[in-house]
Amino acid sequence: MTRRLPMHSMTPWTHSTVIDFISRHKNEYPYALRGDIEKYYPNVDPFKMIGQVQLAHRDLYALSCVSKSFRETFFPRMHLWAESLPPGHGIPMGSAMSCILATMALVPIWLGIKRKFNVKLLVFADDILVLCKDDHTARLVWDYITGKLLVDLGVRLNAQKTYGGRFANREIDFCGWSFSGGYARIRKYKVDSFKNRFEKFVKSRRRENTRAFINAVNRKIDGFGNYYKHGNVLKQFEDLDCFIRIQVRGWLCRDTRNKAYNNRALEDIGLHSMVLCYRKAHRKKDAKNQPKLRPVEKYYVEKKPAALDFGTINQIAQSLETLVSQQQQIIGLLRKQKKLLEEIFDLDKNSYVR
Repeated sequence: MTRRLPMHSMTPWTHSTVIDFISRHKNEYPYALRGDIEKYYPNVDPFKMIGQVQLAHRDLYALSCVSKSFRETFFPRMHLWAESLPPGHGIPMGSAMSCILATMALVPIWLGIKRKFNVKLLVFADDILVLCKDDHTARLVWDYITGKLLVDLGVRLNAQKTYGGRFANREIDFCGWSFSGGYARIRKYKVDSFKNRFEKFVKSRRRENTRAFINAVNRKIDGFGNYYKHGNVLKQFEDLDCFIRIQVRGWLCRDTRNKAYNNRALEDIGLHSMVLCYRKAHRKKDAKNQPKLRPVEKYYVEKKPAALDFGTINQIAQSLETLVSQQQQIIGLLRKQKKLLEEIFDLDKNSYVR
């Protein structure tokens, strides 16, 4: 999977994978196609899905047919699992077997897109983001996905959640992110969902040790902040920090009427901040992007001084001596002129007195 589909969610992902992928390719592939399957788990045929899983195994290992070991080891168990399901109701959600097989059944379609079109793929379970160079390619990919899903698995794309366009003109949502105009922000419903869950969490906490409560709050702040800290979310983090401090102050002042918990007081008792998570992440990123400075000591060691030209030095010394002697002569002339002027002034003064 890592070799054939490196940007699939079944390969190791980090919190910045989606943002790094789009920032790396959006200039060369400015058109995006975002696809989502309509009611995938309830509508998919489990026996068709098992057939697609075998094709995925063949394509991932570049085999001419499905290996005998795979058929003997996994196929009977998958077939027995499919027979145990009620017909016409798809596969159960929340099952580990459903999660693995449903994801693997789509792999032949993603590999087909990669072979037929010059595009970039980003896949998370049954959601896909395809980056294309032009609108015509995006339409061809749309038609290919629609036909393959209907024929191979008997499902369709969700018309409301499947759309395309340029990053510069349309907002593209994927994996909780909203990409538009060169910026990556948190989707609004994700922010609202976090606020609702945090408010319910604070209201459900009984009066307890303050340190235990702050630690529980910090775990939620760190979890949300460290996941979304790689985007352009400083303004959103500032608003969330303000909301969190209001909720924490309300809990601390529930039994007392002390309202003196300002921002500094909350920091002193150990409350974390999402803005601090953002600044730490971007400070490290800026430090990595800075060019390395050339060491001064190494430069002076490697660059040896050139040999001295004593003939040139002697010429300079003689010129300096000539300038000094000429300066002394000029000073002597100036003194004589001064003495003559004083004598002339005295003669004029005596004649005026007489």
